[in-house]
Amino acid sequence: MIFVQYLFCFVCSVLALAVVILVVLKISKRFRQFFFAHIFRLLVEPFFGEVFTNTRKTVMQELDGLKSHDAQLKKVDSIRVLEVGIGTGANFSCIKREIHLIAVDPNVSFETSLMKCLAKYPNIHLERLVASVGEDMHEIADCSIDAVILTHVLCSVTDARKVLSEMKRVLVPGGKLLFMEHVAYSEGSWIFFVQGLLDPLWELLTCGCHLNRSSGELIKSAGFAQTQITVVDLPIVPVLKRHVFGFAVKGER
Repeated sequence: MIFVQYLFCFVCSVLALAVVILVVLKISKRFRQFFFAHIFRLLVEPFFGEVFTNTRKTVMQELDGLKSHDAQLKKVDSIRVLEVGIGTGANFSCIKREIHLIAVDPNVSFETSLMKCLAKYPNIHLERLVASVGEDMHEIADCSIDAVILTHVLCSVTDARKVLSEMKRVLVPGGKLLFMEHVAYSEGSWIFFVQGLLDPLWELLTCGCHLNRSSGELIKSAGFAQTQITVVDLPIVPVLKRHVFGFAVKGER
C-alpha cells in the first residue's frame, strides 16, 4: 500500500511538472528557445543525429563545384555561404571545402554550442553571426551570397515563402540554395493524420516546428530557375520520416 501511495505521488508530481513546463513554454518565447537549444535537442539528437548524416553529406557535396562571385575569395578557392537556422552547426562535419560563412539564427541560446563546434573546423571561416529571422535578412546585401544552406528550417519559420524570397534576393545569379527538410506525409495516410494530431504539442516543444508543412512544394513554387528535389523516407519515427532534399538555382537575371 505504501508503495502504491509513493507511486501515485510520483506520477502526480511528474504530471504537475509537465503541466508547468508546458504553460511556461506557451507564455515565454525566451524559455522556448532555451528549452529547445539546451534540453529538447540534447534528448533527441542521440536518436536522430546519425540518421541525417548521409543525406547531409549528399546535400553539402553541391558546394564543392561552386566558384565565388567575389574575386578575392575566388583567388583562394573559397566561397561565401549563408546558413539560415544554423543552430549548433550540425552541417559543419559534412562541409569539406573552405567557405566563408554568414550564419543567421533567431535563437541566441545556440551561440555557445555553435562556437565550440566551429572551432573544430578550420576550413569554415565565420564572417558574421546574425541574430535574426529568415524572413528579414536586411543586413545581408543583394546578390552577395554564393550558396545558401537550409536544413530543417522551413518547418519552423512563420512565413516560408518570405524566407525563400529573401534567399533568392541575397544569392548571386547562378547561386545555389541547398536544402534538407522534413515534410508532411501523403494526405489521407494515417501518418499524415497523426502529424496533424501531434502538431500543436510538437510546435510548442520545438520552438515552432511543424510536422505537416509541405516545404518541398513551397521550394518548387519559389521561382528558382532550376530545382532538383529528391523525396526519401528515412528510418526514424513515422511523423518525421518523409524528407525532401536537393538544390535550387537562382536564374541569371
